Amino acid sequence: IPAWPEAHARHAMRAWPEPERRVIVMNFYIGQRRGDLTRLRWADHDARTGVITLQPEKTARRRNAKGLP
Repeated sequence: IPAWPEAHARHAMRAWPEPERRVIVMNFYIGQRRGDLTRLRWADHDARTGVITLQPEKTARRRNAKGLP
């Protein structure tokens, strides 16, 4: 799937409904891979602090391969 032109992404951030808009905003500003974003679950979000915990798949594979925690 090709990347969106910036104008399309900005339109989606303004016009799309929640929660789809949030995914577009996260991808636009942090450049996270689509697969990592689609694997996020509510449990990954701490409503008290507003923090989202995300383990990129690429990093997880590297850690598993090296036997790191």
